[in-house]
Amino acid sequence: VGLGSGPSLSQSIWENIYDEEDTYADDVETSDKYFNNKDCVIFLIDSQESMFVPNEKEEIPFQNAVKCAIATMTDKIISSDTDLLGVCFYGTKQKKNLNEFENIFVLQELDVPDAQRILELESYLKHEDPPFGNCDTDFPFCDALWTCSTMFSNCTVKVGHKRIFLFTNDDNPNENDSNVKEQSIQRAKDLSELGIDIELFGMNCGDKSFDASLFYQHIISFDEDEFTGAMNMDASEKFEELRARVRRKEFKKRALGKIPFILRPGLQMGVRLFNLIKEAKKNTHISLDAKYNQRIKIATKYVCKATGSLLMPNQIAKYFPYGGEKVMFSNDELKAIKTPCEKGIQLMGFKPIEALKKYHAVREASFLYPDDSVIKGSTTLFAAFLDRMLSRNKIAIARFVPRDNAMPRFVALVPQEEEFDEDGTQMVPPGLHVVYLPYCDDIRELNLEKAKPANEEQLTTAKQVVKKLRIRFDSRSFENPILQKHYAALQALALEREVVEAVPDYVLPDVDGMKQFDGLITQLRESVFGPDTEESKEIRAGMTKKRGRKAESGEEKKKVQKIVPVADIDYTDEAQVKKLTVPALKSYLKNKGISFSSSDRKPALVEKVLASPVKTE
Repeated sequence: VGLGSGPSLSQSIWENIYDEEDTYADDVETSDKYFNNKDCVIFLIDSQESMFVPNEKEEIPFQNAVKCAIATMTDKIISSDTDLLGVCFYGTKQKKNLNEFENIFVLQELDVPDAQRILELESYLKHEDPPFGNCDTDFPFCDALWTCSTMFSNCTVKVGHKRIFLFTNDDNPNENDSNVKEQSIQRAKDLSELGIDIELFGMNCGDKSFDASLFYQHIISFDEDEFTGAMNMDASEKFEELRARVRRKEFKKRALGKIPFILRPGLQMGVRLFNLIKEAKKNTHISLDAKYNQRIKIATKYVCKATGSLLMPNQIAKYFPYGGEKVMFSNDELKAIKTPCEKGIQLMGFKPIEALKKYHAVREASFLYPDDSVIKGSTTLFAAFLDRMLSRNKIAIARFVPRDNAMPRFVALVPQEEEFDEDGTQMVPPGLHVVYLPYCDDIRELNLEKAKPANEEQLTTAKQVVKKLRIRFDSRSFENPILQKHYAALQALALEREVVEAVPDYVLPDVDGMKQFDGLITQLRESVFGPDTEESKEIRAGMTKKRGRKAESGEEKKKVQKIVPVADIDYTDEAQVKKLTVPALKSYLKNKGISFSSSDRKPALVEKVLASPVKTE
């Protein structure tokens, strides 16, 4: 999946990279735009007459745009509720904006998403007529951009990214007024200089295809590491297509950190580290005070066990047990022990790509991409390094220390060549996959019994089953049903729905589709387990008659302990007493009226028995 080119099924892929299990949390630099998690998005939606003409799918473009805003707000509430979203309509008859521009209606100022804002947007989907009318004359498109700039300026919250999601099917606004077009282009450049990106979501207008080259190629923004020189706006006709494009841009890509890549002493380049895959998890619940419904603040205090006095951080020492002694360490000594190497990637050498096996990966891989902001010329050096690895079919072995105080790991750097589709759009970015390798301590060798080999009939039947049951599978097409059901329930509660929206579970097998292969599957089962008899059914259930007969005939005598008669035990003989089980020792002490605790271990029970003056006859 390319960086920013593939659909993002879950925002947690990027947003939750700084959770407890991630080892890169200390690398967050809040001053860098890649490291501030708050996102600020304005939905700038065209409300001209052409946006209310149904398309070939009988869908109204304006409503599709509003649906995308609703879906984005719903996602943000669940996965990133601190992001700010706003909605602005242009081309309206009514006006509502701080600049008092005509034909611009700001429906929602920038604020965190909530249920009321979603319900307000949903109310505009019930009517096919324009909610705020259509403008009768042409109006300056630059005023819409100016209004968005004002909305960003009035936002007092510090954010990491500012973006405008522009929805329209008019590919050439102000077509007959060159002065206004120049003003719009200049306003877009001003926004870009302020760090505000414009993302275009063009829609076809009837039979006319959306042509971004007429005007919007001078308006929209490209990341310097994403632009490939191709103009492919992929104008959408259906809501599903439009929504998929919005989801690809919904969450700004963020780097885990910036680290140096040291090729040799005196030669290094700057790289950024990304996570392409991250397990999506439910957000942790928040504890509230039952009486006041306020968030509970948790504070931890350390108290001396002996005196009960409150301990300050400088009064707390750390130690490691070694040989029965407590070896004390100061914080500086602990830091020195945990930091054997400096942060970065140190090249060790190269191996053939065939040397890397699938089972070598101990966790999900990361991705390296050059960064000229750290070291100038890094992109050129990285491209040359990548090209030589690809041409020679090699992987690099490196020592990887992601942050200060982190233990080093060996990693394999697997080169990835840049790929484009037929339209010239980048599908796969160039870079290096970071595959984390195991140490020898991490490898476990299994000594399993040798399985009975299958005969020719069983192999032939199994091959037929595998051939018939082949499917087209891509895990990126499936969402986690547990997460989706959880979010659907939260959404229903927040929006006061009477019924929770049903979530289809596509993880379940296609039982109906597999019925056509019942004969072949039965043939395989009978070739392995024999004819379908009562005994074969028990074998498949994991409970065979043979196992039952063994238990009844006492063949599993090795699992039954031999019970020594009490009369044969001399309770003053330490060797004989130690052979008794814990229940036998407790039973003896109970019969003799000797007290003991239920938590007493065997040595303590043996000691009490030997101390007893009573001797069995």
